Amino acid sequence: MPKEEREDDLLLSTDDLMAFHNPDIPHDPNQYAQFMHSKWWRINHLYWIVDEHGQKVRFQCNYNQRWLWNNQWYLNLLLKARQFGGTTWIDICYLDDCVFTDTLEAGIIGHNKDDASKIFKRKIQYPYKNLPDYIKQKAALTTDSKTELAFTNGSSIFVGVSMRSATIQRLHVSEFGKICANFPDKATEIITGSLNAIHGGEIVWIESTAEGAHGDFYDMCETARNIEKEGRELTQMDYKFLFIPWFSDPKNALTDHDTTLVTFTSEEREYLDRIEGEVDKKFTLNQRAWYALKSRQQGDKMLREFPSTPDEPFHVALKGAYYAREMTRMREQKRIGIIPMEMDIPVNTFWDLGRGDENAIIFHQRVGLQNRLIDYHEDFNESMGHYVKVLQEKGYVYGTHFFPHDMNVHDYSREDGKSRLEVFQSLMPGSKTMVVKRGDLMEGIDETRRFLATTWIDEENCAQLITCLDGYQREWDEKLAGFRQLPLHNYASHGADSLRTGARGYLPNVGTGSTGFKNRPKSAMAI
Repeated sequence: MPKEEREDDLLLSTDDLMAFHNPDIPHDPNQYAQFMHSKWWRINHLYWIVDEHGQKVRFQCNYNQRWLWNNQWYLNLLLKARQFGGTTWIDICYLDDCVFTDTLEAGIIGHNKDDASKIFKRKIQYPYKNLPDYIKQKAALTTDSKTELAFTNGSSIFVGVSMRSATIQRLHVSEFGKICANFPDKATEIITGSLNAIHGGEIVWIESTAEGAHGDFYDMCETARNIEKEGRELTQMDYKFLFIPWFSDPKNALTDHDTTLVTFTSEEREYLDRIEGEVDKKFTLNQRAWYALKSRQQGDKMLREFPSTPDEPFHVALKGAYYAREMTRMREQKRIGIIPMEMDIPVNTFWDLGRGDENAIIFHQRVGLQNRLIDYHEDFNESMGHYVKVLQEKGYVYGTHFFPHDMNVHDYSREDGKSRLEVFQSLMPGSKTMVVKRGDLMEGIDETRRFLATTWIDEENCAQLITCLDGYQREWDEKLAGFRQLPLHNYASHGADSLRTGARGYLPNVGTGSTGFKNRPKSAMAI
């Protein structure tokens, strides 16, 4: 652990603590001088916070915070599983650094200005103002504002939405995954500006709940996890991935008596047995009973709030996701996995087209009553000839190609005035094609939901598509603190739009085994 002593046993007795914090009992500050050199002692004895019940309590590290203390690195990525006090612990540590270290600057970046102000008020200002007077006299305030505390020792701690112009030695980025998901430009500013303000050997904590398997926070976590898997020694410029599963906390277990009252479902047994194999750990019956009851209370929030593995919270449904319920049901019903291709059944394609951004193609088969998505391709700023080559190289026997309404517009990569559809037909002569009219967006999303009810997806060939369907969500309105009706245009849009093309245009002639157009909706027209 950099620059810090390891957890020690310099803890006062209960009686001594009561005396230490009782303003009516006089005591000599020198009496505690032997402890003051220890940061571990200071953060467990000097600071007061307001707990979740609104009560003033002395801060003392819980089990998970002790684990973070003993496993921290210079650059840290913390995947938050639930409210165990990670943010409070980080900011208490930073405040302590500023109070007891000369000329040190610490910065905190919040999800937005309101969140940053709340963090500063609760995690910085309140603990400082409740320090013993003789400590506040030694590190008195020269600046006391809603966004900054500066001390007579030359140190300061402040909050904001960026630290580009600052030279800081401590940086805390709160809810970075949420920033990446909703405000990718802000995320880029943090990476290029704030993180570049930190030099080697200083301390960074980036913490967040998971907001989908995409974005800078997810990518940084995956890079750090790969370093860990490879067993490479970390440099001061490498991030360390930190994750606390539910079973690491000894509190997460029922009593012997309560455990006898729990009857497990087959799904609960199957899940816990599988996780034991994945994490190579045997759970006690008390832990298993706790998980079963807690998961019944939490429902679909369990994998986010009390995950067993780091993958679980990244792949649960996002807030505001259009297809959250459908994707959750598909996972529960094991309709996401290895999906075989049937050689004797033609492959249809569902398209989304863009100019200057991603184009997406889904490869689909109808097998009995199942819609099988067997493959997926997404590319950037390529000509129609490129995508035809992709289709040819796949080697599938094709049925019908379903295109969005803008297939009829001019192909901007050509000067002969031909539409994209005309170019495609000249390169794939004899192909069946259908252009799907635009129609109402929300009607199309509802049709896609119905389509997903009979859909199986190949988890390997369609991994990027699965990420898109998980991440296709409504746009967040910062001012109204709620979701708008329209979708957020991000990494997920093209994959989700290509499926909507297929859901609106494809209607199998059930009973014939064909991909005919009997009873097709008005939103589609055969070409």
